[in-house]
Amino acid sequence: MEGQLTGFDPGTFPLLMRADYHWGAVANATLSLFLKSCFQTASSDNLALISDLEEQFAAEFRTEAPIDIINRSIAYGQSVGNAMLVYANSRRTGGICSHS
Repeated sequence: MEGQLTGFDPGTFPLLMRADYHWGAVANATLSLFLKSCFQTASSDNLALISDLEEQFAAEFRTEAPIDIINRSIAYGQSVGNAMLVYANSRRTGGICSHS
C-alpha cells in the first residue's frame, strides 16, 4: 500500500523478513487488531464476535502451516494493524479511529 495509496508513505508499514508467511494468518491478525482497537466502544457481544471469528480462522490456519510460520505471520499482521491504527488516527484522516 505504501506509495500506492494516498498517505501511506514509504516506511509506514514494517518491513517483511525474508521468510515464509501464511497470508491468511497475517490478514486475520491485522484485521482483528484493527477492528478491536478502532471499535473499542462496540458492545461486548460484538467484540466477542470479532474475537471468535479471529480464533476460528486462527485454528484453521494452524492446520495449514508450521507453528513458526503462523507465529511470524501473526506478529507481522499485528505490526501492520498497529501501523494502520497510527495512520487511522493521524491528522491526515482526522482521527477516524479513537483508540487508546
